[in-house]
Amino acid sequence: MRHGRAKAARKTLSFFARQGVTPPFCVLVDGPFLVQAVVHKVPIIERMEKLLQYSRFTLQITRSTLEELQVLARHAKDDKGDVMAQARQWGLDECEILEEKDVDKSVETTCETELGIPGQDIVKLVGSHAHSYIVATQDETLLDVLRNSGQCPLLRLSRGVLLLEHPSKAAQNRAQYEEKKKYSHSAVHTSERELAKNAKQELRQQQQQHTTTTSSTRVKRKAKGPNPLSCKKKQSASSEETAHTRKRRRKKQQE
Repeated sequence: MRHGRAKAARKTLSFFARQGVTPPFCVLVDGPFLVQAVVHKVPIIERMEKLLQYSRFTLQITRSTLEELQVLARHAKDDKGDVMAQARQWGLDECEILEEKDVDKSVETTCETELGIPGQDIVKLVGSHAHSYIVATQDETLLDVLRNSGQCPLLRLSRGVLLLEHPSKAAQNRAQYEEKKKYSHSAVHTSERELAKNAKQELRQQQQQHTTTTSSTRVKRKAKGPNPLSCKKKQSASSEETAHTRKRRRKKQQE
């Protein structure tokens, strides 16, 4: 598995871990997923171990999925019947079978007519939150329903490559809602939060008043004396006389 794909898988698993989906995982597989795995000869267990970062997981399949594969294998033509039979046999050999009694029928589902009984059972199992479920499917209708619910990670095959989907927009919104819910039900009482908020506002107002008063009052500076370098030195009486006599001598010479 490439480094970028492994990094994206780690981010997705850590995201859902914050929502309570932690190892050991229960990976629910459906009929279309097993059929594609048989067609492309995908080593499912080996690929899942790498993709799930070698966390503990259990493969599970519903009884309704096995019955659906059996019916499809009987009515399929050419080699498709053999593929369906191989997919069903793989589910019997490698997966833990969930009977009808294991499915919580009280959980409501949408698109019942489009999903079919196997898809409805998977949605009900995920909605019961009994385990940390991961769903592996190729059914686009089932994928859309699970993406809109945002309750579990999703696995699918793309040209024989096993992919862990990035969290959907609904899953991200669900995570944000849960975080806000935790904050609102925190141990800090509402009145205490209001007191802390008022205290912060008063402190901010005091700081603003202090800055305005300091800017309005000007600091008076002491008057400085004259610059000694710019002042002209006083001449003595003797120097004044010599200067006067020099001027007289110059006038006489000019005459």
